[in-house]
Amino acid sequence: MALTLKQVPQDIMPAYNKQYITAISNQIAIADFKYIVTVEVNGSGQIYTENILQRPDGYLVFNAEQWVKNYIQHFFNPTLSLATPIQVATNKLVSVDIYIKEYYSGTIHTAQQERIRYSAFDGCLNDKAFAVYDFADYVFNGTSGKYFLSKDITTITPDNRLMLAQDFYLHFIQNLTTPITNISVDLRRGASTIDNVNIAALPSAGTLSLYVMRLNSTMFTTATPQLGDVIRTSFNSAAGNIVRYSITLKELCTKYKDYVLYYLDRDGNILFFHFEKLSKTNFNKKVNAVTLQKDYLNASFNYTSNSYDREVHNISTMIDSSITLNTDWITETQSTQLNDLFSSPIVYLWDGTEYRPVTITTNSYEEYKLDNESLFNYSVTCSFDTMETRQRGI
Repeated sequence: MALTLKQVPQDIMPAYNKQYITAISNQIAIADFKYIVTVEVNGSGQIYTENILQRPDGYLVFNAEQWVKNYIQHFFNPTLSLATPIQVATNKLVSVDIYIKEYYSGTIHTAQQERIRYSAFDGCLNDKAFAVYDFADYVFNGTSGKYFLSKDITTITPDNRLMLAQDFYLHFIQNLTTPITNISVDLRRGASTIDNVNIAALPSAGTLSLYVMRLNSTMFTTATPQLGDVIRTSFNSAAGNIVRYSITLKELCTKYKDYVLYYLDRDGNILFFHFEKLSKTNFNKKVNAVTLQKDYLNASFNYTSNSYDREVHNISTMIDSSITLNTDWITETQSTQLNDLFSSPIVYLWDGTEYRPVTITTNSYEEYKLDNESLFNYSVTCSFDTMETRQRGI
């Protein structure tokens, strides 16, 4: 008896893409032969078992996606302490253990079982990107120049206008070959560092972890940040600096209220974009009512009614709302990047004070090309994921 693996997932896989395993046994000619596949995620003890008959060519083909993605959480924590602004993004990356066994002659044979172990993260690549997927691109500097879940220091910010007191999130998977040992976040004015938040060590979380960092100008308590200052984040290993990422504090020039949409992109990052042009809020009302006879028996035993008495009574009134937002002029590259916002399942609106969950209700998206139009805006409609109620009318 022997199993031969032909295809297995890469060491790290996007959880919402196919995770195919193919294998073949040398016992397929036995009449009652079948493959037995078990899947366990995060050592949870919850083991999924599937009995799979061989294909006509004798091969096993198994895709673990449907099981694995159920353990992924879309981690988002805007209350992460700015004193220690880094933490493990719980269940944004999970470990997967798959065992393949043979069953024949009325017995499960485990002596030659095959074990496949890999990790899966909160990613959902499109077909084109997945066709050339390389897990090294998603490890911090696993591929030279790629740090933040396949993003480099330019593509991590589709909108690089970070305002005072605005959050910015960085996600990365620790590189076990050259691990990050400490991170230094500097507030720089000109050529000088005027304040610093030092992360002496990363939170401990096993062998492979996905981290999230929250950057915000209010994290600095000694100096007072001002427009034009630079937040510079230095990622260091035992051998020295790996990369420095800098972003400048800016101010938006607009006569309208600025809204910021934070969204989960296909690679698992939480990115943001400003919508600083004319916005409009719409309210929709849903009413449930009953009709009751307005005539009543008065003190004189006359059946009558007053002009102000009602026949239609509201028993419940629910109000949902939506908001239409508009960007300023955007580039062709930004137009392409915002395709992820249009299709994102997780979106938050920040109004400068608080985050509110919203859903993009716009049903179509036009991706402009510079050859066709030199300047263009992006408009999006979001529904708020809460519903208000009113007192009854009866």
